[in-house]
Amino acid sequence: MTSRQPSLAAALLVAFALAACGNPRANRLGEAECPVYEPDIADLMKACTSCHAGPTPAADYRLDAYFGIVARGPDGSARLVPGDADSPFLAAARGELAPQEQHKALSPEAVATLTDWAVRCRGASEKHAVHPPGWMTVTDLEQFHGKVLRATGYQVEPCKKCHGDDFKGGAAKVDCTQCHKRGPFECNVCHGDSTADPKDLRNVAPPKDLTGATITTSVGVGAHQKHVNDGPMHKAFTCDACHVVPQTPEQPGHYRLLAEDGAVIPKVTRDEVFDAGAGNVRGSPGQLPEWNLETAQCTNAYCHNPTSAVDTKALNVTPTWTKVDKGEAACGTCHGLPPSSHADNRCQLCHHETLLADGGVTPEKHANGTVDLGDGVTFVECAAQPAPAVCQCNRCHGDATSAAPPRDTLGRADAGLLTVGAHRAHVEGPHKLRGPIDCAECHRPIPTVTTPGHLDHLPPAETFPAVTGAGTVARADGALPAYDYTAGTCSKVYCHGNGAKLLTDATPGLNHTPNWLGDETTVRCGGCHGIPPLDAAHPVGTSLVACTKCHAATIGPTGNFKFTTDPVTGALVTTHIDGHVDVNTPPP
Repeated sequence: MTSRQPSLAAALLVAFALAACGNPRANRLGEAECPVYEPDIADLMKACTSCHAGPTPAADYRLDAYFGIVARGPDGSARLVPGDADSPFLAAARGELAPQEQHKALSPEAVATLTDWAVRCRGASEKHAVHPPGWMTVTDLEQFHGKVLRATGYQVEPCKKCHGDDFKGGAAKVDCTQCHKRGPFECNVCHGDSTADPKDLRNVAPPKDLTGATITTSVGVGAHQKHVNDGPMHKAFTCDACHVVPQTPEQPGHYRLLAEDGAVIPKVTRDEVFDAGAGNVRGSPGQLPEWNLETAQCTNAYCHNPTSAVDTKALNVTPTWTKVDKGEAACGTCHGLPPSSHADNRCQLCHHETLLADGGVTPEKHANGTVDLGDGVTFVECAAQPAPAVCQCNRCHGDATSAAPPRDTLGRADAGLLTVGAHRAHVEGPHKLRGPIDCAECHRPIPTVTTPGHLDHLPPAETFPAVTGAGTVARADGALPAYDYTAGTCSKVYCHGNGAKLLTDATPGLNHTPNWLGDETTVRCGGCHGIPPLDAAHPVGTSLVACTKCHAATIGPTGNFKFTTDPVTGALVTTHIDGHVDVNTPPP
């Protein structure tokens, strides 16, 4: 027998079970009528229901209802095994099931009736006119209607002849929806909770699984409910995160396949996880997610391994599916606290929306397939601006018009703070001493968030680092810029009158070390060099309007600085404080 064909026994059962509604199944000659649940078995079970009844029955086994008796245990095992005289159900009736002091033997007559019902009559729910006795016994691997139909790839057209196209009675006047409330093809008929709304994902995912198991140590159950329910760490995942979800139950690849000739082939293999296009979970960077049935672990899934091998502080990027509520996906398992690429453990500095003040997370923003930076407001506003260059940095600092504070990474806008200070006075140039100054004049260039020297560096940010691309103007003419983080002052910066040429200016009262928190008079025209400078090149008493005679590229006839507009960025541009002194040939 191949996996493409149902067994001969199954085929015969289908043919018999799907016979015409008007052809009742007769007992064989001399065969006794089968006992059925009502009233034969229900009365006998009253001796057991003091323990095995109610919402919390002993061993999770109810004996006060038919479907409780034939139900599988939490691990999927059968307590009543049709045709087996040694099944736990009958062993308990005979007083042979441990602990024996709790399982007193029933009367010989009761044991005989229960044995006949479970073995010969296969736990029949009632007298079936057409179907075999085990048709409703879910643990009957030969006669249960679900098993029989599965062996044919759920070809139900013959069923409709008796029960109607809607399965609500038909000629047989037996309504299948008495058990399958929304019809026999809702997802939770086979897996999940068949008593609840099948449109609710929490009830179409195990427990139970296809074996009837409900215990989370069963691989068919595992952490399904942890994924499809909202949790403290993430919003509910949909089934298509890991599986291909069929648009219709009979879609090939679900529970049936199709041969080249169009014949239905029952599918006997497990459902795919991440394979052949199954699932939409993104893999770790440069990886594809994989599922290992033997170890019950997924690897390279972005949800549990968002940085691949980059984060060496992540504690458990391959959680075990069947270890539910055992810390397999606790905070710190998927990425370090902080990740090894981060120096600062104050996550909320950059992840304002994701991290809560109490240390918790916003489920909608966590494990959602993207790293949400900032407060979710500034960046949205920035995206509409004509200068998209700032539309990354200002997720964490700055605002919709600039990546420079205010705001700082703590959301503060007080100019009296070193993290705010004179940032805007530099990057916007409001006093028209020169045009905007690029961040890289004082800080390390950060083309991407993960550039070394950014996340892997504790605050405060590096100022005047000796790296390529930083401080081109600040180091002009041999200047050696430095910043005092304690005093909040910068010194030896070309922009503030330093460098070989400018340091020859002996004008009294110059301020070559301005305070970052100083008022607007700290940096003014005449504060970095004299007007004119007191040196050998400038006659004493030269007026401001006379500067244009030698510096026509920079100074206008009224003593104003000349500005042009950059055609690309729209920023004001001047040759003042650009790293070199523009000197034209003076008139005779």
